Amino acid sequence: MNNVVTLTPESVPGFKYAGKPVVTSAMLARLYGATEKKIRNNYLRNRSRFIEGKHYFKIEGSELADLRASLRGSQIPSKARAITLWTQRGAARHAKMLETDKAWEVFEALEDSYFASPLERLQEAAEALKAQDERGSHAGRELNRHKHVRPQIEQELERRFQEVQMSLPHIAAIKLGD
Repeated sequence: MNNVVTLTPESVPGFKYAGKPVVTSAMLARLYGATEKKIRNNYLRNRSRFIEGKHYFKIEGSELADLRASLRGSQIPSKARAITLWTQRGAARHAKMLETDKAWEVFEALEDSYFASPLERLQEAAEALKAQDERGSHAGRELNRHKHVRPQIEQELERRFQEVQMSLPHIAAIKLGD
């Protein structure tokens, strides 16, 4: 029986380090469809582009033991002597280095569902509602602005229709007489 659990941006077991949402290298590899070795090699080849505390946190020693105890899960292997936790910015750099559509799609989903704080998501929702309301208000203003014109157009159409109706018998008589 296969007990494989698919890791998606929505199902990432959330945890924070230094107040920032982070993911392990193993999580990042599973999400991006890469190997942990590929993530590690990307980092090693581009070490100068990663800043500790901004793009990642390297946790080892007693700090790692404390983190492992606080998480009480399988997110950190028991035999690991050190672990790298990637921030949103670090995860973005890996997506860029992997250069796959999947990595970019997953990173975008992570941005929306995992790395964004509830406050940021609430602010985005409020801005979207405000924009929708403004579009609705604009449409309503346009309708109201042209409301007075509609009766005039209707009157003009009725007048022209009557003119055409009156001239139809006359036109019909002329054609019959020819």
